Amino acid sequence: MATATQEAGITVLSAAVESYRSSVSSNVSPIAHDSAAINRLEQALQLGVFVHDLAKSVVNEWADAVRSGRREFRPDDAKVIRKIRVTWLQVCDQVLSAVSELESNSVKVGFAEQFRLSMRDCRLNDFDVDDAIVAIANLQQGRGVLLNEAMSELRDRDRHQRN
Repeated sequence: MATATQEAGITVLSAAVESYRSSVSSNVSPIAHDSAAINRLEQALQLGVFVHDLAKSVVNEWADAVRSGRREFRPDDAKVIRKIRVTWLQVCDQVLSAVSELESNSVKVGFAEQFRLSMRDCRLNDFDVDDAIVAIANLQQGRGVLLNEAMSELRDRDRHQRN
């Protein structure tokens, strides 16, 4: 059973992502090369990092509660979290495009590296719940390979191809 705090965290996170999307759509595009526009972009980057950190905190709390048995795993919860992540990443792609445009013109954009790291972290931790459930069932039925075994095999293939 979900705690009120966890439900509130997901609700706040969803609202934060929507607020971020609204802020970006009205403040980032089209990008201009004046200092006010660059300042708005840097604020969008800061807000994006903040929303990522909030999402990470909410997701970690949820995952810890599931692992410890304080909360039952429900695929619908994971799907809501994934939808929030996907929405955030879509907004981030728009922001990153503006950053890249400025950087291609040798304009330094503050918070860009932190922002890229946040996007990378989000992408690395994103997965489709339905695919994961199918993969777990396949492993339990003896079909499939554990991730560490698959990674070892890929590394071995790579070494063999280089030699």
